[in-house]
Amino acid sequence: MSTSHTSTRGGTPPHETDTDAVEDGQDERRHRGGGQEERADDPAPRAATRTATVDDLDALNVRIGTVRAARPNARARVPALVLEIDFGPLGVRTSSAQITDRYTPDSLVGRRVVCALGLAPKRIAGVVSTCLVLGAVPGDGTGVVLLAVDAPVPDGTRVA
Repeated sequence: MSTSHTSTRGGTPPHETDTDAVEDGQDERRHRGGGQEERADDPAPRAATRTATVDDLDALNVRIGTVRAARPNARARVPALVLEIDFGPLGVRTSSAQITDRYTPDSLVGRRVVCALGLAPKRIAGVVSTCLVLGAVPGDGTGVVLLAVDAPVPDGTRVA
């Protein structure tokens, strides 16, 4: 994949990195893809990213599963729910997810969710999470919005 870069500073080659020094009082600018630029003094700068490969996506092993049980994680410092998620032939996995701003345990049982199974297990407030439930983070303080599929697919279906 190739992206065309144009310079915002006179004399700066288009191949310069994101860490160019600020010259003559001009704003330091970082390229963020799609022809958009981001100023260093932007109150909400985007996190630094790298280009991922298809192999990286494969390693995450993103799958569709159905929540079979949900309960509050009483030991979590930040409110969270413990989810038991069925991935069909891949078995049932557990996740502790900070999604209580939008979801109750009862609202999640039977819901299809999108999860990354290829991450190492992680102990979170006494629960060993063996998958990561994926969602969008709006940034307005309203909480995570779970990703969903718009047509029925079997549990364990790979996301490509």
